[in-house]
Amino acid sequence: MSAASSAQPFRQRDSGLYVPDEYSRIREVWTRDELRLINRVTKLLNSRGIQVMFACENPKCVDTKISKAPGLGGEYILRCNCKDRVFQRTF
Repeated sequence: MSAASSAQPFRQRDSGLYVPDEYSRIREVWTRDELRLINRVTKLLNSRGIQVMFACENPKCVDTKISKAPGLGGEYILRCNCKDRVFQRTF
């Protein structure tokens, strides 16, 4: 296995095709206002001693935990095993 293939793993889609991992997820684009709301609620709960964890409700999703992922050009992405939730950038 070469370094290029280990840097960009492939996953099999329902159609049987193998595609790069970053393109194998459903992509949702959320607004900047939605990101601000999530950040405000998270800060409020954290200040009250409550830890926030996001989880995917899709029963077919293997890894239901949603985590922050690096995006191209500084995008903010919340990612689980089946979906990328990308927040719009403001210029």
